[in-house]
Amino acid sequence: MRQLALEIRPLAPVRLEDIVPGSNAEVLAMLCAIGESKQHEPIYVWGPPGCGKSLMLAALTESLPSAALVSGSSPSWPAQAGPLLIDDVDQLDEGNQVEAFNRYNRNKAAAVPWVASGSQAPAGLSSVREDLRTRLGWGLVYQIHPLNDAEKCQALLGRAGQLGFELDGAIADYLLTRYSRDLHQLLAVVDALDRFSLEQKRRVSLPLLKMLLPSQG
Repeated sequence: MRQLALEIRPLAPVRLEDIVPGSNAEVLAMLCAIGESKQHEPIYVWGPPGCGKSLMLAALTESLPSAALVSGSSPSWPAQAGPLLIDDVDQLDEGNQVEAFNRYNRNKAAAVPWVASGSQAPAGLSSVREDLRTRLGWGLVYQIHPLNDAEKCQALLGRAGQLGFELDGAIADYLLTRYSRDLHQLLAVVDALDRFSLEQKRRVSLPLLKMLLPSQG
């Protein structure tokens, strides 16, 4: 049996237009406008883990190839100025918060996109310096609402279609009830299932999924 950790790799690129909007149609439209160079106002998105905010920022980099995506937990700042996306900004340490603040001011003055995500609305970010926290509330602020089960199922079926195979609804139901509520992890399993199917030369099925996820069976 394979171990899940060996099978689940970073999620392959997802496009903004392929993300199921659910209750997030407005913020997705604004991110698409950034990708089309029609919107430069700073944006801050927030929501609980697994709601899809990281997925949105990663998808924006597909529409905006010049953008740098920085992780708040392990930041690596680009040498060149340009569009900047900061995921989990509230995980930055104090020194990197200063860097984020300075880059916000620089990008804002130059009308260059700056997008960040966090776990709470700006007012609730007690671990963030006051100057940066204030800046997060200056631009457009959107709460990201998690998809409901029907919408997550739609996202899984759509991801399979993008990869070129049909995912049975029973597999999507199994993942939602037995595996994870995190959309990013669920989509990564669909990617892994596609690879596993090709490797095993077997069609995608629930028994094959249980081989990939033996601890969930």
